[in-house]
Amino acid sequence: MNNYSVSIKSGTVILLLLVLFGSSFSQSSTIERSPGVCGAGGGEIWIGEAYRWNPAYLGLKSNPIWSISLPSFGTSFGNNCFSPAYIGETFVEGKQLSASDTDDLLSRIKTGQVDLNGQVVAYGLGYSYEAFSFNPSVFHALGSVSIPGEVFELIFKGWELDRHYSFKDVDMEAFTYWTTSFSFAKSLVPPQFLGEISVGATFRYIRGSEYFGLGRTSGYLQVTADTVNTEGLIEFRDSGSGHGLGMDLGVAGWVNAIDAYAGLNFGNLVGG
Repeated sequence: MNNYSVSIKSGTVILLLLVLFGSSFSQSSTIERSPGVCGAGGGEIWIGEAYRWNPAYLGLKSNPIWSISLPSFGTSFGNNCFSPAYIGETFVEGKQLSASDTDDLLSRIKTGQVDLNGQVVAYGLGYSYEAFSFNPSVFHALGSVSIPGEVFELIFKGWELDRHYSFKDVDMEAFTYWTTSFSFAKSLVPPQFLGEISVGATFRYIRGSEYFGLGRTSGYLQVTADTVNTEGLIEFRDSGSGHGLGMDLGVAGWVNAIDAYAGLNFGNLVGG
């Protein structure tokens, strides 16, 4: 088959999916406030939300005596190759992808594969009283997909005669789980350079509800002048519920020299 240009409609369907998946799961507690403060905890994350960032905030003077955190949810989606700005500049209504556009698109797959990741987190009611907080129900859903760059070459440029396209590196997994968290903090006598200091801990019970993924995968496609040769093997993995424990430790305080709060959190310090 000869190389061909791809219309804006077909290309957009594929690449919008890439933009809509998360680049990492490093902040599984992402909420609507997170982008506004660049993902930082900051000095305003108190009350029942403190466990998401740093439980030591519960022990500082600015923490209210009691609070209730209302239900909320957050999402994180992206990919490792294509930015929203690139998509907006390349895929314009009515435009056909030229050969140079296609080459530029494929050159962005520098790791040899496209990784898509996404997560959704939903929070139930959270409660705090003095230096204690309890968050009984938080739902997490995470997923990832890895697609070899050869698949995108096949889609956007068409097949090359006699070329062997391998699909063995295709991977996918998705899982959901619930967490229940209890946090507490204790104020300490601060050293001279601090106005106040607090240490805190979060204990987390994890209930896994579903896991789905791929085990072994293999396959190829080869088109010759006379035949189309293909074969494939996909091994699916599925598991049900499971249980685990986790612990976070944190320290926070008021730093006199910069006249601001500062904190350090050690997430998932203990897990099992």
